[in-house]
Amino acid sequence: MLQMNESLKARFFSLTPSRPAEACWDWCGHINTQGYGKTKYKGKIYAAHRLSYQIHKGAIDDGLVVCHSCDN
Repeated sequence: MLQMNESLKARFFSLTPSRPAEACWDWCGHINTQGYGKTKYKGKIYAAHRLSYQIHKGAIDDGLVVCHSCDN
């Protein structure tokens, strides 16, 4: 389970430009070959959309599919 802390949150927000919460947030970090945003923190790689969910909503339950509404 991901241990959320202020350092990991800061890492995430450093890779997203300032935008209103309801707007699409462009990812300014690494993009994998499938087009998904990724970031590395303490040796582990995190998908940007799943990390965002965990920051804003909490833990991801087993079997839950996390999508982003803009499909950017």
